Amino acid sequence: MRLFSFPLCNGDVRRAPRIYGIVFPLCYRCTGVLLGLFIKPPFFQIWLALLLVLPMLLDGGRQYFLGRESTNPRRILTGIMFGVGVRMLFLW
Repeated sequence: MRLFSFPLCNGDVRRAPRIYGIVFPLCYRCTGVLLGLFIKPPFFQIWLALLLVLPMLLDGGRQYFLGRESTNPRRILTGIMFGVGVRMLFLW
């Protein structure tokens, strides 16, 4: 079941966090990206930013192209890493 149709988020209820029984409108990965964007890294290094972005691209690509299902803890962890990496790239 889909919560909504959004081009970047799958909106799948099974992949969305629940807070006190209420289903969050974004999936775990997108929630992680939003959380990661609010984390201020202590220092900026371009190589570290690229290293933080890579796990989500690999996990999402593996899921999209190979049909391998990812877990929700992995989705939120890679999403947070991606958000921090993207913030570092934008602020660099």
